[in-house]
Amino acid sequence: MELSRFLAFLAAVLPLAAGIPSPVATSLHPQILAAMKRDLGLDAKQATARVAREHWATGVIEQLRSSTGDSFAGAWIAEDGTTLNVGVTDEALAAEVTAAGATPAIVANSLSKLEEAKQALDNQDLTQAKILDTSSTDSGIAAYYVDVAANKLVLEALAGSTAHAEELENVGNGVARPFSEDALNVSDEVRSAY
Repeated sequence: MELSRFLAFLAAVLPLAAGIPSPVATSLHPQILAAMKRDLGLDAKQATARVAREHWATGVIEQLRSSTGDSFAGAWIAEDGTTLNVGVTDEALAAEVTAAGATPAIVANSLSKLEEAKQALDNQDLTQAKILDTSSTDSGIAAYYVDVAANKLVLEALAGSTAHAEELENVGNGVARPFSEDALNVSDEVRSAY
């Protein structure tokens, strides 16, 4: 699905970057349309509407990122492809998010705090051979990323490294400590990206 979102983004941005006066809301390159039909099951009208909606969302997100400041906790298009959710840590900003045309999500962790926690992991040696069972191919940290919709830093550990992943919760004076109790989520299995 990430590839599809990327393709939709390219369909919206490339004509603008090249200086081509092509309104996003009325035309998409045939290859982009074919990819959106194949990957998302959308016809031309639905694909064009989705790209126009995501193009609109980009402006709203940037506006709210600026106006909500340190309370901004990320934004995402819901599974329905039409609802723009914007996370904020301050409930008083919910009306501003709604007025901008998005759906507010009141969350515990700002995006900057989650990114700081990810940066703490970026600075660690995640291989830590003394902890890993190197005789197994089921060892290691497969991935970690900020999940803005879940408002968590997610660690995906292979089965032989769950304990290692749990130890990483305490990186840098406790990656999880500045956040809500469940800000760091350790997944027992790696989800397929394909």
